[in-house]
Amino acid sequence: MEEQITHKSPIYEEFCSLVNKADKKFTRIKNLPYHGRARYESCFHKAFDVYTKLWKLQQEKRSELMEAGLKRWVVGEIASRIAQLYYGQYIRTSDANYLSDSQMFYKAILDRGYFKEGYLQNCELSSKQLKCLARSLIVCLVSNRRDIMVYTLNQLKLFLAECKQSLQLCCKSHSLVNWEGRSLWKLVSVRLSDADAVKGVEVTAQKKILRLTTVTGDDGDESLLVVAADGPRHDRGWVFDSGTTLHGADYNNWKRVVKEIDKFLKVDTDFMNLRPLRYSPILDTSPNSLPEVVSFVGKRGLKLQEAILSSYHQNEVKLTDLTVDTFRMLQCLEWEPSGVLYKPKRWNRNGAKSNDIGILQQMEDLTLLDLTLPPNLRKAILYRPTATYIIAVLATMCVELPPDGVLLVYLSASGKVGNPSPLPSHSGNPTERTVGNFQVHDMASKARYSFSSYQHDIPTTSYGQIQGAQENNLADCLWMGPHENGGLNCIYPSDIIPFTRRPIFLVIDSDNSQTFKAIHGQEKGEPSVMLLSPITPISNVGSAIDFARPQRGSQFTMFLTTPLQAFCYLLGYTESTIKMDVYNKAQKLLTSLLKEWGLILATSETLNPVWAQVLCDPFLWRLIVRFIFCRAVIALYALTYNNKELLPDCLPQLPLSVDPMSTTSQTAIMRIANIFDATNHFKFSDGIKLPETDEEASISPNTTDEHFDTADEHFVN
Repeated sequence: MEEQITHKSPIYEEFCSLVNKADKKFTRIKNLPYHGRARYESCFHKAFDVYTKLWKLQQEKRSELMEAGLKRWVVGEIASRIAQLYYGQYIRTSDANYLSDSQMFYKAILDRGYFKEGYLQNCELSSKQLKCLARSLIVCLVSNRRDIMVYTLNQLKLFLAECKQSLQLCCKSHSLVNWEGRSLWKLVSVRLSDADAVKGVEVTAQKKILRLTTVTGDDGDESLLVVAADGPRHDRGWVFDSGTTLHGADYNNWKRVVKEIDKFLKVDTDFMNLRPLRYSPILDTSPNSLPEVVSFVGKRGLKLQEAILSSYHQNEVKLTDLTVDTFRMLQCLEWEPSGVLYKPKRWNRNGAKSNDIGILQQMEDLTLLDLTLPPNLRKAILYRPTATYIIAVLATMCVELPPDGVLLVYLSASGKVGNPSPLPSHSGNPTERTVGNFQVHDMASKARYSFSSYQHDIPTTSYGQIQGAQENNLADCLWMGPHENGGLNCIYPSDIIPFTRRPIFLVIDSDNSQTFKAIHGQEKGEPSVMLLSPITPISNVGSAIDFARPQRGSQFTMFLTTPLQAFCYLLGYTESTIKMDVYNKAQKLLTSLLKEWGLILATSETLNPVWAQVLCDPFLWRLIVRFIFCRAVIALYALTYNNKELLPDCLPQLPLSVDPMSTTSQTAIMRIANIFDATNHFKFSDGIKLPETDEEASISPNTTDEHFDTADEHFVN
C-alpha cells in the first residue's frame, strides 16, 4: 500500500511504518487457530491497536496523505482488514458485538465506495469490492440480518454484471524478481480464463525465451497463468512476484460464488427463519423460569460453556466453511437480542428491491448488544477437519472448560463408504465392534514389530484377517472429510473416550450414529450424554418431502433447531402451501408442549442424574425437549410406526413418562397433527383422544390467497 505514496514526508514515513507493522500483525493473527479461550487474545489486541492508530492517522492527516499520493482504495483496504479482524474475533469468542462492529466497517466501505474509483479499468479493485460484498454477506448471515443480506446480494449481482468485462480480460504488468527482490524485466501476465486466446504464444524478453505455465495458488482455489523463466536461472530460484498476483478475480469464479450463495438461501429459506433459531427469552422459556429438577435440589447444575460444531457430507450446501447443518446449530446455540432490541420481521418475496431505503436505514442499527443476556458460549466451527485436529481442539477445550461447564460436540457426517455389505463379524453390538477394533490395532502393531525384529518368527495372523478387520474398523467411524484421504478424516468412538474425564454432551447426526453407543459405560470420569440420529431419514422410506442432505440439510438437525418446520416438511407442507394462522397456532401449541415435557422431566423421580445436571441450562434443555418431540413424531408416523431401527436414540435413557408410546406423547402429537388436519398420517393407541378444547374443527392448512409473506405484523420471526 505504501507504494501509492510518491512524495516522502514525515507523515508518509509514519504511515508506511504503521502499514508494514499492521500487515505483519494481520498476517499473524489470520493464521492462528480459532479455538482456544484466551491464548491469542493478546495477538488480537496488539493487531487492533496498530490498526486503530493507522485508522486515526489517515483520518486526521487525510489531506496531507492524499496530496502525497494516497489512493482511496488503500483506506478501504485498511477498513476491510479491521472488519476481518472483528469477524475473526467473533469466531474465536462468539461475542456478537464483534459482528456488529464488523458489519459497520463493511457498511462504511460500501457506502463510501473506496474501491469504485476506476474499478472498471482495474480488475484488482473490482476483486476487492466483490470480496467486501461477499464478506459482508457472511456477517449478515451469521447475525441473522437476512433483510440486509438480500439487499447486499442484489448489490453483488449488479456490481458483478458491471465489471464483467474487466474481470474476463484481466491482463496486468508484473515484474519477474529473484529471491533477493531485484527486478529483472517487465512482462505481461495473462489470466487463466484467457488461456485459449494465448495458447502457444511465447514471450521474449532480453533475448530469453519465456514460456506460459499454469500453477495453483496458495489457497488452492484458482489456477493462474504465469510466466516462468526457462533455463538454469529458473533452477536457481527465479520466481514470479506473488505480491501482485490476482487470486480468484475472474468472472467465472465470482459467478460460482453467487451461485453458492443463491443455493444456500434456497435451503435456508424465509420459512425456516419465521422464528429465530437463536434462543429468545421472549419466545422460548425464560432461563429464569426453567422448572427446578426435583431430584437435583440443592445440587449445582452444569452450564454449557463450549461447543465443537463440525459437518461434512458430499455435495452438501455450504457457504465458505459454514454448512447448512453447522449454521443451524451455530444459530441454535446463541442468544437472540430481546427487549427493546427485538424487532419482529415481515418477509417480502421480492427481497430488498422494493424497499432499499428502508433496508439502508436498518443498516444504521446493527447492534446485537443486550445487557440483559449472558454472553454466548464459545464455539469452534470445523470444516473437513482431520482426526488429529479434532482431537487437538477437544483437548484444548477440555483443558479450558470451567469446573461447572459442559462441552457440546456436534458431529454430522456419513459413516458409510458407498453401500458396503454388512460385515459378518461383530455386526450386532457396537460395543463389541469397538472392543474388536482395539484388538485389531494391537494385533497389527504386534505383527509389524515381530516382522521387523524377528523376521524368522512369522505372525500367525493372516493378511486377510487384518484386512477384514480394517474394513470393519472403517465401518465404525464418521467420515469428516473426503474419502480420498483415507483414515485421516475418520473419527471413532475411541477418539472421544479419553476426553470423557470432563462432562460432554454428544450430538451425533449420522447413518452410523449407533456406533457411538460404545462410549456409554466406557467414560473415564464423567458420564456422557448422547443424542443419536436415526440411521435412515424418514424421507428414504416414503416421506412427502425429500430430506436428501444436498437439498435441505439433515432432518435430525432440523428437528433440533427448527422443529415445527421439520414437522411441516415431513407432512409435505412448505411456505407456499400453508396458512400463517395455522402455523401460528401450531407454533403456540408446540411451545406449550415442549414446556410440558420439560416439566415432566424435572418432576420425574426416575430421571437419571446425568440428565438432571444439564437440565438447568436453557440451551441443553431446549435440545432435550426437542429431541423428545422428534422421537415421538417419528415413532408415531404411519410409515415408521414403532420401528425402533428408524428412531433416534439417547443415552442414558430418558424416563418412560416421555416415551413416544406414553399417553402424554401420543396426545401431544395428535394435538399438533390435528391443527394441520393430518392425524391420519400417524398411528395412535386405542383410547388416545383429543382434549375437548381441541375437538373443534381444525383450520385447513392449505393456502387459498394468503401466504406466509403476508403475515400479520404481530407474528414474530
